[in-house]
Amino acid sequence: MHQYSSNDKVVVHGRVDEFCRQTNRFFHGLLSDDHLRTLRPLNGLYVERQTPMLRMAIPYGEFLSDQLLGFALLPHKFKTYIDNRNSDESFLTTYRRLGIKPFKEAVYG
Repeated sequence: MHQYSSNDKVVVHGRVDEFCRQTNRFFHGLLSDDHLRTLRPLNGLYVERQTPMLRMAIPYGEFLSDQLLGFALLPHKFKTYIDNRNSDESFLTTYRRLGIKPFKEAVYG
């Protein structure tokens, strides 16, 4: 099993922080859907428009048990997206339009 070095942690956390900043800029209207769409694959997280598929980058292919539980909730969130999206609408556009409530309800009931 790979042991994260301090440099690994800095790189991984940096990638996560950058994606969060990009997403926040999108939610505040400072980043277009088209521009964000080009950035998502670089960060390992995107949804195919024609074939519903979610791909995630997992550093070194390893994650902790609590991360696995979080990963297990993704199908509920993804189904909410599929059921509520307009045609050719990205996940983040759907999320921005609907807000967090339907996604929380899908996960927590």
